[in-house]
Order: sequence, then C-alpha cells, then structure tokens
Amino acid sequence: IESPLELQTLEREEGAIVPDVIFCNTLMNAHAKLGDHVMARSILNAMTGICDVPPASPHHGQRCGHENCIPLTAPTVVTYNTLADACKQSGELGAALEVLELMTERADVTGDRSVLPDARTYTILISTVARKNRNPKEVPRDVRSGGEKDPDMAFALLNRMMNEGIVPNGVTYCALIDVCGRCRRVDLALNGLRIMLKQKSKASLLASSSSSQKQNHGNNKDNDKRNNNNNNDNKNRVPMYHQQALFNEVGAWTAAINACGKVG
Repeated sequence: IESPLELQTLEREEGAIVPDVIFCNTLMNAHAKLGDHVMARSILNAMTGICDVPPASPHHGQRCGHENCIPLTAPTVVTYNTLADACKQSGELGAALEVLELMTERADVTGDRSVLPDARTYTILISTVARKNRNPKEVPRDVRSGGEKDPDMAFALLNRMMNEGIVPNGVTYCALIDVCGRCRRVDLALNGLRIMLKQKSKASLLASSSSSQKQNHGNNKDNDKRNNNNNNDNKNRVPMYHQQALFNEVGAWTAAINACGKVG
C-alpha cells in the first residue's frame, strides 16, 4: 500500500480484505517511526473520509463528497496518539497541537468521548515542545503554534491537561522537565519537579482523609468486629509512599538531574 487512497479502494474491491482500525493504526505507527507526520495524517483522513488535498487548498480537511472519500473505519484514541507521536518524531509542534483539535472535533461530531485526549496525548504533545526538526531540509517546519524553544508552552499544556481532569503521571513530568532541560531552563525544570511533588502531597492527603473516614465508620460497629476488620486492614495495607508513587516517577527525577547538568 503506497498511499491512503489505496486503503479506501480496497474496501470497494470484491473479495478484498477490508483494512480495519488495527491495520490502519499499525500502518500509521510505521510512518510515525519514520517521522512522516504528513503521511500519518493522510491515513487518518482516509479512515474518516476526509478529502486528502494539499494544506494550502481552501478545501483541506473537508469532506468533498468524492467517491473515494468515504469513511473507511472509525479512529480510536490510539490512532490520534499515533498521529501526535508522528508529529513529535518530526519535531512539528504546530501539527501536533492540531491533533488536540481533531480529537475534540471528532468527539463532538460523533458523541464518542473515548477519542478525547488522555494522559498519553498530552505527554506526547509536551514532549514535542522544543524538539529539533528531524528533516529540516526536506520538510518545511510548522511553527504556527510558537513555543519552538519556549518551555512555557509545555507548562500551558500541563495546565490544560489538569483543567480537563486528566492526572499527569511520572512520564508526563519527565517529558515536561526534559523540555526545560533542552531549553536550558533549570529554574523551570525544578518548578516542574515541585508541581509533581505537590500533586503527590495532595494525593496523600486525600488518601489519608479517606482512610480516616473509613476508620470512623468502623467505630459504629461492635468492638470485636472492629478489631477483626482492623487486623485484616493491617495485613492488606500498602505503605503510603508506595500508594502515592507516580508511574515512572524516577524518570522525572532523572530528567531534572540531566537538566541541571546541561547548565554551565
């Protein structure tokens, strides 16, 4: 398969195996690894039935009604994250941020909330900030969004993520702090570390409050039953520092150390 148009053509050929979302995601991932975000976007267009015309055209990104522009298969959040990753690999921040708009628009049109941005989406976008263009001589750089060497864009994405109720993990903070390191902003790298620690502290307080409420509820029971429950809780209880550890938190600390090492 040399072009997304062939994906749509296969669907109409008698006896042909129709490409499904897994096939399309896998094909897109191959282009993502090559940093070819243009082809990755074309595959998404083929999946959703959007006319794949040059970006300069006024009809770019619109369904044109052509025979070959019928929807192939419904994309998932994995599809959009793969497209965002392709933009990251090619260092195209503007194109990566556009993925957010595509996901929100898709959710609004179809009512499918599962395609809305998740923690992985924002982690990929944050990691794209201040990243060098993979093919500076071959592909014109899309810098519509600004923030090419500005870590503030990464913090803006983190704030948007939190405002949408998505909880950052250690990988997210690792990406954030790594951006600050690339921009040689140790102060902002340490600020990212502080934000992570505040998040952990808040989670610990919430967990402690929840534990206290459960204990108070248990006080309404008879002593024997309460003691048995407490004994069972003690056997199954996980230490607080294990409960509140973020996924891959060590990566954020390592990124902060690397950021400090880049100054001087």
